[in-house]
Amino acid sequence: MSFLINLTLSILVPILVVIKGSLTLDGAIVAGVTGFFHLSVGISPAVFIMAFFLTSSILTKVGMNKKRKLEEKYVEESKRSSIQVLCNSLLATISCIMLLLTDAPNGTSACFGLSSFQVFLYGIIPGFYSCTNGDTWSSEVGILSKTHPFHIITFKQVPAGTNGGVSSLGLISGFCGSLLIGLIGGLVFLMNCPFDITLFILTSSSITISGVIGNLLDSILGGTLQYSGWDEKRKCVVRKSGDNVTRISGVDVLSNSAINFITSSMSGIICGCLFLYIRYIY
Repeated sequence: MSFLINLTLSILVPILVVIKGSLTLDGAIVAGVTGFFHLSVGISPAVFIMAFFLTSSILTKVGMNKKRKLEEKYVEESKRSSIQVLCNSLLATISCIMLLLTDAPNGTSACFGLSSFQVFLYGIIPGFYSCTNGDTWSSEVGILSKTHPFHIITFKQVPAGTNGGVSSLGLISGFCGSLLIGLIGGLVFLMNCPFDITLFILTSSSITISGVIGNLLDSILGGTLQYSGWDEKRKCVVRKSGDNVTRISGVDVLSNSAINFITSSMSGIICGCLFLYIRYIY
C-alpha cells in the first residue's frame, strides 16, 4: 500500500507543479523519480524536499517583473529543468537509495539508533536541502533589495543579479531559508524520539549551520568561477561576454547548476559529519 501511495504522490505532485509553470516536463520526470525515493525512505526526507520545492517555487514568482529586467536569463530559469532538479537533489537522492539498500528503519534516525553510515546518510539529506533552500531564498529575495549588493570577494558595489553579489536582505533571507530546514529537522527528530530540547537544538543548529556554510561557499564560487557582465544596451546582468558587455567579475568556468550541486553536496557532507558527532556525544 505504501508503495502505491508513494508512486501516486510522485506522479501527481510534479504534474501539478508543471501546470503551475514551475517545472519543465523533463524536470517534472526527474522530480517524480527523486520524490519517490525520498518518500520510500520515510516522511522526513520527503518533508525536506517538499519544503524546498514549494518555497522556492513561490519565491521564484515574487517580483518576477523586476527580476526579468535585472537578469538576462531569469525567465528561462524560472522553470526548473531536469538538470536543475538533479543538481538540487542528487546527493540527497543517492543518500535515500543507500538508506533503502542498507534497510534503515523509517523514523529511527532521530534517536541515532542506527549504524554510523546510516546516521551519516540521514545527516546528508537535511544538510543538502538546508543549502539549496538557503541559496534559493537568498537569490530570489536578495535580488529585490533596494540597496546595491556588494561583491563577496572585492567588497565593491555591483549590480543586482551579479554572481557573488550579496546584500543584507539576501544574507538574512538565505539564513532564514536554511533555518527553516533546520527547524523542520529538529521537529522531525522530536516527533520520533523522547522529548529532548538539547537534541532539538543540536540537530537544528547542525542543519542550519551547514546550510549557511554552503551558501557562503556558493557566493564565493559564483563570484570567481562564473562570469558576470553588464550589458549597456539591455541594462541588465549577463553571463557571457560580448558586444556592449562590460565585465563585472568572475570567469566562465562553472554553471549555476554545477555550483549548486558542489556547495549543496559539501553542506550535506558537513551536516552528516555533525550528525555523527551528535551520535558520538549521545
